[in-house]
Amino acid sequence: MKSFLKITFLFLVSYSTCFSTYGQAKRLAPRAGLAISHIDNQVGNGFVIKGRSGFTIGSDWRIEKNKFYLQPGLFLQHINTRLSDPTPADPNEFESRITSLKVPLSVGWYVFGRRRLIVLHTKTGLVPELVLGSKAVDELGYSKDLLNNFQINGMFGLGVDIAIFTINLSHQVGFSSMLKDNNLYSRTTILTFGLIF
Repeated sequence: MKSFLKITFLFLVSYSTCFSTYGQAKRLAPRAGLAISHIDNQVGNGFVIKGRSGFTIGSDWRIEKNKFYLQPGLFLQHINTRLSDPTPADPNEFESRITSLKVPLSVGWYVFGRRRLIVLHTKTGLVPELVLGSKAVDELGYSKDLLNNFQINGMFGLGVDIAIFTINLSHQVGFSSMLKDNNLYSRTTILTFGLIF
């Protein structure tokens, strides 16, 4: 409940700040795409957790001022993971998945063009994350209870707008541990496709 209140408060503050500070153009960019987790760590008892692919869907807003923009967003992410025990002759592997809500807040810069046919832009910022659920692996006692509900990630990325279409590539690195009892920091590459209005 405390994690939900934190992310709700941050969401409201970021949006109210954005819309009260900037009287410039605001653009909506609904997007969806692929999320690839790069974690590969031992989490205890010989088990190793490896990140796999997943998906993300959501939207963000660009509040523009000259060549710069502020970009708050809201995304639902679903990441698959694989738990494996490398010690037995016949390794045991278990599939799991983590579903979370992300509220990125970034600052961007138009490297080339603005409101032209082809636009190149870059951005960096913070991505608060609220874990909504996890598919449990009962044999290992692996469930949402082992995860930190509220996490903070850093982010940097590049994007290209072509007419009303936008392609974005970003990389997120965890500043806080995913697990309560072990240090496990997320590393996720995200490629999304969408529209820009």
